Amino acid sequence: MEYIYISNTIDEQKFNEFFKKNKKIPGQQIQKYHRLIIDGICKNGKKITALSALPITPEISNKRIIKFKSTNLQIKFRYITCINIPIIKNIYVMLVSFLYVFMKCLIYKNVCVICDPLNLSISLGASYATSILNKKCCGIVTDLPDLIVTNINRNNNKIFKKILNNCTCYVFLTEELNTKLNTLNKPYIIIEGHCDIAMGTKNNHLIQDNRDKVCLYAGYLDERYGLKKLVDSFIKAGVEDWELHLYGDGPYSYDLKKIAETNNKIKYYGVVLNQEIIQLELEADLLVNPRPTDEEFTKYSFPSKNMEYMVSGTPVLTTKLPGMPKEYHEFVYLFEDESVHGMSETLKSVLNLPSNILKARGEKAKNFVLHKKNNVVQSKKIIDLIESQL
Repeated sequence: MEYIYISNTIDEQKFNEFFKKNKKIPGQQIQKYHRLIIDGICKNGKKITALSALPITPEISNKRIIKFKSTNLQIKFRYITCINIPIIKNIYVMLVSFLYVFMKCLIYKNVCVICDPLNLSISLGASYATSILNKKCCGIVTDLPDLIVTNINRNNNKIFKKILNNCTCYVFLTEELNTKLNTLNKPYIIIEGHCDIAMGTKNNHLIQDNRDKVCLYAGYLDERYGLKKLVDSFIKAGVEDWELHLYGDGPYSYDLKKIAETNNKIKYYGVVLNQEIIQLELEADLLVNPRPTDEEFTKYSFPSKNMEYMVSGTPVLTTKLPGMPKEYHEFVYLFEDESVHGMSETLKSVLNLPSNILKARGEKAKNFVLHKKNNVVQSKKIIDLIESQL
């Protein structure tokens, strides 16, 4: 069986080379999410080609035509030339993906497509090709298009639903996503997330000097993601010898910069590449994710950030998200009360724990996700789902 993976994923080296000098870096977490599945399928002994639409917009580059050279390594990446003009770009991507998948499926019998339905233009073309030729197409759905905080146009819901209907099976992050979207009761599995198996060779590098300890958040900066509450509760907690370091971009970044200018316990560092974030997570003393549980979108997602946090071996403090299975609870610290007062009390409690206790919780979390939730194990479930239908 040959797999074609349809998304906007770029191999890590090319991604870092292109975006390392950009202030605006597109969707690093979703890039990593799909890249790890592609890698996991390959490590399960399957032949895989990643057909990718470049996630480049006029906001990122003023070039009209952008080409990435395709790779011919164990994992083949094929990049569709980016015509960086709205509408024209989407039509071109849709046509190329349709023709590429159509010809592949026509020539080779054992071909299966895996697509990201939230990446509309490239997935629409590919899903039409598999539908016409009656080939298997697995849709990996990581969120609802009308609930994403960042910017999926709600008018595209019809396209999204058409792609879903063309799929023959699904991978969902939560059971709620399946209930909401799998209206035709097609085969599916729930995989809340995966971590990088390569992190098994990475160890914590806590800096032993006179610096303050670091509580770190990396991700999208939006009040709806609990960032204001996190900052307010950290300040309210007033724990000595700790700083809150934040990385990322979003609507809350402007306010955050102002706070950081007047409070030396709050440090804002802007956007950096994921490989740098990984190193910072290894060096931090606590990783925090304040995403609120009362927002509608939290029922349908499991933050890949939490998986990345846990596999670092650094202890994690997070909310009790409805999309997070209960089996995770014993491996992380939890905000039980999400008011500013409640969060500040939890922060005081956790930040005052002895270092050896924190370290032990972090190591326990790493062992759990590294052995049970790594990208090779989780990708095998996707392979089994698809091949069970052949």
